Amino acid sequence: KGAVLGPFKGRVIAIGATAAYSFRLGKTPATLRLRLFEEFNVKNRLEGHSALLSLTFPISMKTPPSADN
Repeated sequence: KGAVLGPFKGRVIAIGATAAYSFRLGKTPATLRLRLFEEFNVKNRLEGHSALLSLTFPISMKTPPSADN
């Protein structure tokens, strides 16, 4: 018989901030976003700081004929 671990339940509370900057890469709109979190009141998880940096842009985009000029 193998080990019985039971349910793995964890929880965390976090507070933080986010900042975003929207710009164009040529004709493509893009957004750069930074998120910072401080985690506390942690149970059954790692505790600490989190930082996430993301760049988002559409893979394809249909523009109206008047926008091509």
